[in-house]
Amino acid sequence: VEGGAKVIHDLRKQHLIDEYVVSWIPTLLGSGIQLFADVNFEEKLTLTSCQTYPSGLVQVHYKSLRS
Repeated sequence: VEGGAKVIHDLRKQHLIDEYVVSWIPTLLGSGIQLFADVNFEEKLTLTSCQTYPSGLVQVHYKSLRS
């Protein structure tokens, strides 16, 4: 599932996300679209992989510890 904070928030509330793949592009915006709307929700994750690309993009893959 790809989406913004609202989509992710709704799925997290129902514990429907088992894995997260998050990509960072090395551009500082100062503001932008939030990835997680509910900052009071805590979930333990474990890092399964991390990939870097020549463009500077970094992609991390996390798995939920509750799954």
